[in-house]
Amino acid sequence: SALKTIFNEKDEKSVGGAVLKLNAAELCKLAGVAKSPGGEADRVTMEELTSSTKGFVQKFADAAGALDYLCITDGKYPGYLVEIPQDTAIGSETSFRTWQMPAVDLTTQAKEGMLYPIGAGDTV
Repeated sequence: SALKTIFNEKDEKSVGGAVLKLNAAELCKLAGVAKSPGGEADRVTMEELTSSTKGFVQKFADAAGALDYLCITDGKYPGYLVEIPQDTAIGSETSFRTWQMPAVDLTTQAKEGMLYPIGAGDTV
């Protein structure tokens, strides 16, 4: 499994890794990375994803230290799961393990008529 599981012997419980879910445009904005000219409607580039992940970790070091993963959605495009190494030092050249997650095309899932995922945001 790609996700870390931590076993706490004292409590005899398994605890999953901490994940922050946000969309690519939000991550770029938080990290101060300029999004491509098409804005939120365009697919995030790998350069934008890498720069914004590094920028987020540097800008929000305390939050990043508490996280194991960023789950990044990108509208109708594939999303990403990015592992944040716990040994990440501010200003260091860190490589992040990144997995691309396919997006589900709901138009092919509808049996009859159109689907209206009101309030689902870019999770669809």
